[in-house]
Amino acid sequence: MLAPFGIRPKGTLSARMLPLAQALSRRGHCVSIIAPPVQNPQDAGRRDVYDGVPVTHTRLPTLPGPAGVAQQIQSLLRAVLAERPDVLHLFKPKGYSGLAALLLRVIRPTLPLVVDTDDWEGWGGWNDLLPYPRPAKTLFAWQERDLPRRAAAVTVASRTLQAQVWGFGVPPEHVFYVPNGVAGIENAKLRIEKPSHSGTQFSIAQRAPDSQFSILLYTRFWEFDLRDLVAALVPIVAGCPSARLLVVGRGERGEERELLRLAETAALLAS
Repeated sequence: MLAPFGIRPKGTLSARMLPLAQALSRRGHCVSIIAPPVQNPQDAGRRDVYDGVPVTHTRLPTLPGPAGVAQQIQSLLRAVLAERPDVLHLFKPKGYSGLAALLLRVIRPTLPLVVDTDDWEGWGGWNDLLPYPRPAKTLFAWQERDLPRRAAAVTVASRTLQAQVWGFGVPPEHVFYVPNGVAGIENAKLRIEKPSHSGTQFSIAQRAPDSQFSILLYTRFWEFDLRDLVAALVPIVAGCPSARLLVVGRGERGEERELLRLAETAALLAS
């Protein structure tokens, strides 16, 4: 399995790629993850095992600019070929790993490629949300469309992504819907509540009683302005004082703390 970035600080790999690898490992397959140490240079050159699945981070490039990009891709290629894989699974069709997978199609054209897409990466997706340089955005948009067409199979995390990949010209029989799972919070939900003296801002709470009106918000806080959310909650709470907002997800920039602050200002926090 070829990753677009390291195991941390983002939780994407641990939330989707690693569970897929571990499930395959439990079925008797030998699975390894190769990742460039993007955003986690402290892990460069490390090899760690997570529940039977080794995760290898390549070394940092020593050259600047485009030469460093080529060096990183070469490191990924060497690491993948050293595993002598029967199948290559590309997690996210973008970045260094996407370019390495493209070269592997040239070096080993008979090696089956499986592409996983768990997000909308190009125009209309992360390209519009993150401040990537224009050349990188153009590359990511092209990779998102091109790599699934070269794959023997494509796995998707949602029906929207499934329709998107069909739109790229991938035959429907080659596209498999594999939604994200939820581990460890059965019969529970994540609730925003008033911080305790220990500073805890989120806690796992048992399901609210049937008589309590609950709104479930599943988000990474990219989709809306927090002030609009709080403004929408004010009349709801005024009409139904027992209403509670249950939030599943955290922002990449501490948006959950800002939501708490705005909710406290609007007197919406549960006591």
